[in-house]
Amino acid sequence: MTLDTYQVSPGDRLRPDEWLYLGMVCLLPVVEPLNIKLSGLVVQPADIIFVGAALMWVVALAGKRAKIRWSWFYLPLALYLGALVVSTLASENLRFSALKLLGEIYLLGLAVLTFNLVTSMAALRRVAAAWSTGTAITVIAGVLGILLFYAGVRDRSINIALHGYGSLPPGNYPRIDALFLYAAMLCNYLSVSFMIAVLMRSLGWRRSYWFRLLLPGIWITAFFTLTPGLGGLALSAGLWAWLRSKETAHRRAGQLALIGGCAIALAFFISAAVKLFSTDRQLAPVAERRLMASHRANAWRTAYETFIKHPLSGRGVGMDVAASFYVTPSGHAELLTDAHNTWLSIAGQTGFIGLLAFTSLVLYLLKGLGPLRISGQPGATIKTCLTIAFIDAFLYQSLTGSFEDMRHIWVLIGMLAAAREGFDKLGNN
Repeated sequence: MTLDTYQVSPGDRLRPDEWLYLGMVCLLPVVEPLNIKLSGLVVQPADIIFVGAALMWVVALAGKRAKIRWSWFYLPLALYLGALVVSTLASENLRFSALKLLGEIYLLGLAVLTFNLVTSMAALRRVAAAWSTGTAITVIAGVLGILLFYAGVRDRSINIALHGYGSLPPGNYPRIDALFLYAAMLCNYLSVSFMIAVLMRSLGWRRSYWFRLLLPGIWITAFFTLTPGLGGLALSAGLWAWLRSKETAHRRAGQLALIGGCAIALAFFISAAVKLFSTDRQLAPVAERRLMASHRANAWRTAYETFIKHPLSGRGVGMDVAASFYVTPSGHAELLTDAHNTWLSIAGQTGFIGLLAFTSLVLYLLKGLGPLRISGQPGATIKTCLTIAFIDAFLYQSLTGSFEDMRHIWVLIGMLAAAREGFDKLGNN
């Protein structure tokens, strides 16, 4: 498979909605400093471009230059939307939840538009290229932030790539969020970027020198996020190495890679759930400390309690579902109101009906994607890479973070659904 296989032919021009959509994908990781706060919602450049892309797509539909791709994919989306509406109507703060509901509809729209525009391998290649361009911008911002930190530029108002230490002890090391608002969001995005880069490299969609720069950049930038999501990157790498080894003579090495990836993922999860605690004011030796629940684990507990109090429709879309007080190593008292777990976040906000509807969406996505394999068929490689990205960035990282509202996750959901349905042909439409 060569790079030129999926080039656009001279007579196969992209529509305006397709160009705008690619621009939106490229700018997904660009949140700071170009965002606007609007009634509690963060509006970033990609959101504005999405509105233009969606409107132009509707115009293309009206002019019969585009068509809707019908699929059962819309059923779990509709069920989840219905659960969100019910939760909004039953919310403790109807006005606030109604505003948040608009944001949720936007996220569903990202998946729907992606599903309708990624109908061929050529279209997927262009989306992957736009994503990798956004990743390159992110990596450059992250690495530059690291270099500036060690050059003495440690003021976060100047070095915008820096993130606060949070529950980590302050020290002579940077914590990076690049152009995102939070380090965990950056790590989650880079987890998807890693597998998209692997996908493009496997199918020869870009020159090899690009990946010699991009892949190390992804890992370096992700490392300095210092979040539990790093375990997911190790899991992805282990899964990919294991699948590759099944088609070679190095099966034992692949098995070791998978075991190592799973072990690292488990270690990061445990580190997020518990912490070593000492009652002494002085730093006690590790052997003299005891284990206790972390602030994340307390957030999980209080979010579960919220679900128990509001089991059917939840507390309301966008409402706080957790209450975990803790003091950072820097001495700052903080309150976590986010569940730091996708499933508990959905359960606390939308109750059992929302949890059930969202689960149906996840099951739909995974049902038609297996078994995972890497073969000579591009479709198998595409499904495998996107599925691993979903396993990492969503299924694994959702255990220690609330990522159900991440824009890039819903674009990934749309791509997964498109891969599940298959592609019409190697052309544009």
